[in-house]
Amino acid sequence: MSIRYSQDFKDSLVKLQQEGRSLKSLAEEFGPSKDSIAIWVKQATPVMIQVQSKTLKDVKQLEKRLAILEEENEILNRTAILLTKKIVRNVGLPLVNQFLAQGYALVRILSALKIKPSTYYNWRLWLPSRQEKRREAIKPYILDVYLKVYETLTQVQAAIGWYINFYNRNRISNVA
Repeated sequence: MSIRYSQDFKDSLVKLQQEGRSLKSLAEEFGPSKDSIAIWVKQATPVMIQVQSKTLKDVKQLEKRLAILEEENEILNRTAILLTKKIVRNVGLPLVNQFLAQGYALVRILSALKIKPSTYYNWRLWLPSRQEKRREAIKPYILDVYLKVYETLTQVQAAIGWYINFYNRNRISNVA
């Protein structure tokens, strides 16, 4: 069974060891193993980083924070174009799902994209209204009509262009 020691207790043993007490005497007097005390001393020993003194614990926290920021930066780099606009459901949900498939943590993705978790879950549970279903059903018909009108319009424009050219040619030949 492992015993949990308070941070104050650990700090006091580290201080005693730094004052010259041996690990063995501290272990015998206070109970924790020599290895545990050695680990605590190592964690409390400052590390020089660009003229700043940091403990091993601080360095590990900084490394963890750096990893999180790098992951969020990667997500932001891939979505830079989308961030110029408001992210909407039909863009955001597939994007989040894509990053999830690549192994990113949902919390990191939502944080990087500035999407609230409640918004994401509302997107996932969203069902289209009757009106939206009707709009989606009518879109192919509207596109078909548009293409037919465009085709007719292009034919009319071509015919007008031919008549204008014909008229200009005849007018110039009549003058000459």
